[in-house]
Amino acid sequence: GLVLRAILYHNIGAVYHYKGSYEDALTAYGRGLAIYMTLVISSTRPVSSTKSAPFTRAQSVTMRR
Repeated sequence: GLVLRAILYHNIGAVYHYKGSYEDALTAYGRGLAIYMTLVISSTRPVSSTKSAPFTRAQSVTMRR
C-alpha cells in the first residue's frame, strides 16, 4: 500500500539524483516523504489519550450486558 508507494518514490528520486536531474529527484523524494509522514502521523496517538481508559468501569460493565 502506502509504505510501498513511499519507497518507490524514494527509489525514483534516487534514480533522478544519480542521473543529475536534481529538481526531479527533490520532487520524487518530497512525494515519498509526504506519504511517509502521513503514515507516521496517522499511526501515533496524542499523549493525553494514552493516559486514560476509553471507558469508565461502569460503562464497560453496562456494555457487557
